[in-house]
Parts: sequence; structure tokens; C-alpha cells
Amino acid sequence: MLIAAVYRAIRSAPDAKWADISGHRRTWQYGTAFFFAIVLADAGAGRVAPPGTMDLRFPLEPGKYAVLQGGNSLVLNSFHHWFPSDRLALDIVKLNAFGSRAQSLAPANLTGYAIFNAAVQSPCSGTVELVEDDLPDNPPGVMDWEHPPGNHVLLRCGAVRILLAHLRGGSVVVAAGEKIAAGQPVGRVGNSGNTREPHLHIGAETAESPRKAKPVPLSFEGRFLSVNDIVEAAPRE
Repeated sequence: MLIAAVYRAIRSAPDAKWADISGHRRTWQYGTAFFFAIVLADAGAGRVAPPGTMDLRFPLEPGKYAVLQGGNSLVLNSFHHWFPSDRLALDIVKLNAFGSRAQSLAPANLTGYAIFNAAVQSPCSGTVELVEDDLPDNPPGVMDWEHPPGNHVLLRCGAVRILLAHLRGGSVVVAAGEKIAAGQPVGRVGNSGNTREPHLHIGAETAESPRKAKPVPLSFEGRFLSVNDIVEAAPRE
């Protein structure tokens, strides 16, 4: 009855009040349209390679892959966007024969994820600066907040540092100080560090002190990747 009384009161109000209600509705509609226009513009711009993009060799073994997170905008790369030197990083998963990243929605075993134990190769020629290889692989859904990159390899390629993170414990086959060639084996994908499921994290920054380092956008064999992009990595001779 209260609702009916409110409805009758509104209906009996002067036309000016109805005009005010319509005006508010139009304001809300225009505001909503403007918001979504900004979101779409941001998403579109995030798929365009920005100036200074560094082209690399795709760092994973032959197979079909999907970009879980990546791109040059808040909309497309929302998680990485809040970490200044890692703002343009990508998270990559492998797809199985059915086009899924895993055997089910959330497998309890790491082997249920298509990318687990996939071979990682150096995306560039340079020097190995840092290696971490003795952390355990977390069960799916369990995150190691104390060691965000987990097992990882940090490469120095020219004036840029490349981070390959969340590697499988004990799988790294390079050492700090070693010269490395593009395509050379580095390790295997695991689930170490601050991650809920196996994937390869790759990011780049200028080779400066941490406070001065800036994110470097990456492309792979001429292709700038963003979220939901699919990569078909073919065998190499």
C-alpha cells in the first residue's frame, strides 16, 4: 500500500516535477553513455602499440596460447596497470585441444593446466642478470605473497630488462652472468609466486635503478598483444 500511495503522489504532482524527473533521467542516460564511450575508447587505444615498443621472439614452445592479461590501457590490463614498472606486462596461458586453458574450470592439480611445464625460451639475445629457482610450486589457488615473481629469470637485452616469472621450481637451466641467445631454453612454466594458476608472466622495463625504471611495451614477432588475443606458435627449424 505504501508503494501505491507513493505512485499516486507522483502521478498527481505538477507537470514541472515530471519535467525534473525526465531531466534527471536524461542526465543519467547521457552520463552513462559518456562513461561507456570513454571505456571503449580506452580499450581501443590499448590495442595499439605505443611508441618505443620492443619486438621480441615469442618465448614459449610450439602451441596455441591466449593472453590472460595484457594491453596498453586500464580496461585491458587492469591488474598490471597499478604497478608502474610492470604496467605493460602480459600473462599468457596455453590452450588445449578443446580451446580451454585447463581440463576443467579450476583443476585441483597443476597438471590440469595446459601451460604447466611448458618450455620457456629466451625472447631476446643478451645477458642473464638474475635467477631464482628454489621456490616451490603452489597448489592452484594458493598464492605466495612474499615472493611475487616466484621462480624467475631476469634478462638484460640492450637497454631493457625482461622478466620471465612464475617458473617451475628447479626447471631453470641458465645462470646469472651467462650470455644468452634468442630461442635458448630458460626453464619451464610453473605456479610459483603470487599467482593463482600456472601462466607465464613477461614484462619489460628500462634498465635503470628501480625508482627510475619505466615500463617498456612489447610486441612478439611484429604483433602487439592484448587481453584475449590468440597466438599460434609454430615449430621452428
